Amino acid sequence: SRAAAAPFDDPGLALQWHYDNDGTLTDAVAGADINLFRAWEVTSGAPEVVVAVVDGGIDFRHEDLSGNVGNRAELYGQEGVDDDGNGYVDDIYGWNFIYSSAYPYGSNKITPVEHGTHVAGTIAAVNNNGRGVCGIAGGRSNQGGVKIMSCQIMGNSEGAKTSNKNVKAFEYAWTNGAVIAQNSWGYLLEDSDGNPIPPEQFEKEWNQGFGSMRDAIDTFIRGAAAKNPDSPLQGGLVIFAAGNDGDVYGDAAVYPAAYGPVIAVGSMDWGFRPAYYTDYGSWVDITAPGGDAYTAQSVIDKKYYTNGMVMSTILCDDTMDYQDGRKDDDYWYGYGFMQGTSMACPHVSGVAALGLAYAAQNGKKYTPSEFKALLLSSVYGIDDYFTGSKRGDGVIVSDLSVYKNKMGGGCIDALKLLLAIKGTPAI
Repeated sequence: SRAAAAPFDDPGLALQWHYDNDGTLTDAVAGADINLFRAWEVTSGAPEVVVAVVDGGIDFRHEDLSGNVGNRAELYGQEGVDDDGNGYVDDIYGWNFIYSSAYPYGSNKITPVEHGTHVAGTIAAVNNNGRGVCGIAGGRSNQGGVKIMSCQIMGNSEGAKTSNKNVKAFEYAWTNGAVIAQNSWGYLLEDSDGNPIPPEQFEKEWNQGFGSMRDAIDTFIRGAAAKNPDSPLQGGLVIFAAGNDGDVYGDAAVYPAAYGPVIAVGSMDWGFRPAYYTDYGSWVDITAPGGDAYTAQSVIDKKYYTNGMVMSTILCDDTMDYQDGRKDDDYWYGYGFMQGTSMACPHVSGVAALGLAYAAQNGKKYTPSEFKALLLSSVYGIDDYFTGSKRGDGVIVSDLSVYKNKMGGGCIDALKLLLAIKGTPAI
């Protein structure tokens, strides 16, 4: 059977319906998940696989993340010394590429941000440690998880507006061992003055400008693992969230997600249907659970959570004056729900990392195009669920059929990917 018993003891795993949805939560539909429990019977990760989280900074001290974040060469080296000789001193957890007068070249001072921390947890929160939640490729009992590096391009109030820091983040990532670039961000449909522009103008500007960003993506795909002949991926994967303006712009290309070499990820709810906000179009490559607060109105904690969203790690910084009451709640402190294609994207990055871990364990190697083809075909169809109407943020999507053939080939299936790597047909 497709269903499987919970394999790990992390208390929050029962709320991570996006990994294994048994349909018992109100309005949830069994099977609307990434089929992860069965995949975990095969593998739960490998530290040889490195994922760059290009995002806000990761809370690298988090109890459920610290075991899987970091550059070991610097961690066990000498403070103030570039132990691994990569040109970045004390880049233990990655690098902060937000430049300022104080730090004209960025710094090793990663500033933890809620968004980046949540994304990182989906990929590699530590599994089976009796705490919090699970990560898709988080290993087990503080062993065997994939490694995540924090490539910070955003703070709490600063978006990914300038290409230079984004380009530098990509360069750092692939030259320091990452084979997957996880990107839950995109450029806004606005001009340099912050005024809205139509999608057609945005697409024209992307194609005529942004050359350095396109080059950075291409170089990552081509150059990752160049120094590691044993890598299961001889090159890199660049994965982007499709964006959250679908209920505003409809079928419009959003960049960098719509750039051809990128894997663009759309978002579904816990009933196989498009999340109300997800961007969509023929350029979307694949779908994953990203949550939808309007699908699930059952608030499981009267203060701040709705369980139809995605559960992962969030900040637990004692110096911050949180207004949502989390400090008074030992169970929830450091864990919470968010929604968006930002949350769908790391599901695909995490499954890709899980697949590469399994490939490494089996001595298999792939080019980026080969592995991308495996990943995008390791899905189950969801278009049949695109019928009727759906509630959204102040709107009702009256005809879900507009999403058909515009959410990629379907939802990512972790077990199918592992079987494809093994060479076993997934029937």
